[in-house]
Amino acid sequence: YSVGPILTEDGTEKVERMLEAAGILVGANLYDFENTQVVHHTNQALRANMMFKRDIDYIVKDGKVIWDNNYGYRNRENQLPVEDSTIFEIGSISKTFVATSVMQLVQQGLIDLNANIDNYLPDGLTVSNPYFPGESITMKMLLTHTSSLGADGSDFIPLYQCGDSPVRLDSFFVEYLTPGRKYYNQKNFYNYRPGTHWNYCNVDLALAALAVEHVSGKPFYEYCRDSIFLPLSMNSSSWFLAETNQANLATPYDGGIQHCQM
Repeated sequence: YSVGPILTEDGTEKVERMLEAAGILVGANLYDFENTQVVHHTNQALRANMMFKRDIDYIVKDGKVIWDNNYGYRNRENQLPVEDSTIFEIGSISKTFVATSVMQLVQQGLIDLNANIDNYLPDGLTVSNPYFPGESITMKMLLTHTSSLGADGSDFIPLYQCGDSPVRLDSFFVEYLTPGRKYYNQKNFYNYRPGTHWNYCNVDLALAALAVEHVSGKPFYEYCRDSIFLPLSMNSSSWFLAETNQANLATPYDGGIQHCQM
């Protein structure tokens, strides 16, 4: 079975207590995915208790969809329901596509995960932790959030939370990694040796995307379109809001681009 994104073992006891309190499906097997009534009522209970607000759920068996349903509103203000054609902003799930693009180039022998990331960046752009200037930062460190690059700064967040970024990847990193430039700050790095500690970092994956861009010779969004999206028939997927059908776009309930102050 392939289930998405209905239920996982994490939180199952909480879900069972919630269903029992609601008088729904007492004693039901929450993993009886062929019982679509169980699945549907479980989803209704989850949404009634605000565990999920909206999504498109499905069950696949032997390569065929045996059940699917849509929940919630793609636009709550105008009460527009989620439909099969609704496009969702997937946030950090997009990191999966960065990693996939990197590993495609690894398979082609164009990137070595353990080599210095400087080898795969535009000429003149280097990555050096000022606390450990002699230590290499590798692609593997970027993908595993162990590079020692710091948490997203206040300058970085609006560039990806408030609509399509007005700054190209290469231009951003010139300003972010070069001492004395617009986005450079010693706080862009943690004071520990690269590869020794884990800290979740969006900048890590953005830098990996820049490496894909440089090695492949294509803008990153074009590489993903040609090498991932189109081969998988992901014809509505894009890195840019401007390239999507805005009428089908699910707008955020809380936070998101409509609350940004630019």
